[in-house]
Order: sequence, then structure tokens, then C-alpha cells
Amino acid sequence: MSEDFTVSREMTRVICAVPGVVDVFPSRSLVQSIADSLVESATGTAAGDAKVVVSRDDAGVLTATATIGVDAGFPTPDTLRAVGDEVRRHLVAAFPREADPIVNVCVSHIATAAVP
Repeated sequence: MSEDFTVSREMTRVICAVPGVVDVFPSRSLVQSIADSLVESATGTAAGDAKVVVSRDDAGVLTATATIGVDAGFPTPDTLRAVGDEVRRHLVAAFPREADPIVNVCVSHIATAAVP
């Protein structure tokens, strides 16, 4: 499996612009994060703000996985759908030969207004 950090950064920006999204969190597993840190240290490269995992499997299938925080003032299912639609639209624009990339979006935080 290969990963594209440039596309990941763009997808992170796209997701942040969707109404109802308050944050995008790194979507890599702990093991992946540790391995990435070791590679980054050895090579001098960094994933940095590339929080969305954009990868291709051995068969060439393009997959984007995002973990987001949402605003409780927006319906969460609508926000998830909007994020999925935007990511899919941008992936198809960036990779015109992609008929139907796989997009996985999950919520790890729901932000509520502070109680006075």
C-alpha cells in the first residue's frame, strides 16, 4: 500500500472547509504513527498536516480515511455525508480515471457549546 501526503494535505483542507467540521484528526493507527515517526526521523520528511490517510492498495483501489470532530449544532449524519461527498469529488477531480474511490469518515469528537 502506498500513501500520498500531498493529496492527504489537500483532503485535510477540503474537510476543514465543510460546515459542521471543527477539526480533522490523524487517521493513522498507533502502529502506523510510530512507524511514520521513525521514517520521518530517518529521512527528514514529515507528514505534518497530512491527517487524512489517502492510499492505494495492491489492486490500485484509491481509499481515503478521515477522522473528524463535528459541531453539535449541525446534524452529524449530514456533516458526515457532506465530508464524504467533498472528499470523493476532490479525489475524482485529482484522479480522473477513478470511477469510485472508497471514502471512510468517522467522528471521534462532538463539540458542544460551553455551559455558562
